[in-house]
Amino acid sequence: MTVDEHCFVVEWYFKARETTIIDFDGVSVIEFRGARIAKLTEYETKHATFRPFSA
Repeated sequence: MTVDEHCFVVEWYFKARETTIIDFDGVSVIEFRGARIAKLTEYETKHATFRPFSA
């Protein structure tokens, strides 16, 4: 995958309250053809992370 003027990668964070609070991180890969979205692929991961070397 080449990121250029036709392909963008966007990182985002989502949080909502339904009966419980849900939150997760996401990444969207957006491919354009002209001024329109030609393909949208989204990935989700849990927000909690393990950082063993953080101060």
